[in-house]
Amino acid sequence: MPHIKIRGLDQKTVNQFSKELIERVAEIMGYPKTHITLEQSLSHFFVSAGNPAPSPVIEIFWLELGTPIKQRTVNTITSIIRRKTGISGNITVIFFDKSDQEFFMNGQCFDSSIDRRETLNPA
Repeated sequence: MPHIKIRGLDQKTVNQFSKELIERVAEIMGYPKTHITLEQSLSHFFVSAGNPAPSPVIEIFWLELGTPIKQRTVNTITSIIRRKTGISGNITVIFFDKSDQEFFMNGQCFDSSIDRRETLNPA
């Protein structure tokens, strides 16, 4: 956790910035890079008149770390995608805030008494 899903960009495009995005998001959130999962999902968007311009949608599933970290994450992701793709249109970022009770690893409910960003090891 966190898990980042990118829709509206092809795999080749996402591959161009995936390493940088993971490294920067890990740095902002204070997680090891190995805790960040990036998923590129194939999506087809339709509008009433012709093909829509590229308009990526980024969904972030995470354990809430606060508005300042959320804003830095959004700014960083948007900046990386614009710089690497040249997209000038909309880039949508949606957060799905999860509580400790909704997150399980290795069959165990996440322990909220420890720093969320510490390395998690299987029991």
